[in-house]
Amino acid sequence: MSSIYKLKSVTIDFSDLIIQYPNNVVVELSLSESRILKLMIENPGVIYTNEELERSGWQGRPVSVSSLTVVISSLRKKIELIEGIKIKNKPRQGYLLQTDLNIERKEVQDSNKFRMKKSNLKIHFFIYIIVMLILISIIVFFKPRSHLSCITIEDKSLCSVGVRDFNVLSVLDNINKGEIILKSDGNTIILDRFKRVKMSFKHD
Repeated sequence: MSSIYKLKSVTIDFSDLIIQYPNNVVVELSLSESRILKLMIENPGVIYTNEELERSGWQGRPVSVSSLTVVISSLRKKIELIEGIKIKNKPRQGYLLQTDLNIERKEVQDSNKFRMKKSNLKIHFFIYIIVMLILISIIVFFKPRSHLSCITIEDKSLCSVGVRDFNVLSVLDNINKGEIILKSDGNTIILDRFKRVKMSFKHD
């Protein structure tokens, strides 16, 4: 979840790092500016030391001595159009956010996380499609196939579908030239020389 703060007609969206003024005027915040402003706006009137603000703004990363001064100066300019809110300096103590405004806070779905979830869903869907295609390819490739095998002797043919039983070649003596015996599991078909069914019978 991310927080949106409303101060009069101004909206500060810490998820998208922007300050939205009326008339669609948008001021962008840097990440360090956003972190420091969020800390101060959540606790108006609280004095934060330089070390605390640096720790919040840069998450423990080493920064130059002037970094905090630059960020505070930039924030003052970016919020100067909001009447009734100021960042004040307390000598030898630190900074505080001074305001008499009613600050409204609203929790919303973090847009970045939402986009990440959508992206992850797309990736998972893509992976699912790839896996399904691979599985289908494996099933099709390894599906048992019926092979048609033939042997021809003296213009007489003996063919088998799914079986390779050519041990009974003597059956060719029972057909005429040009005719074909087609054997499959449980069936035998004799075709004449015009490839028409001449005889068909079942067997074990």
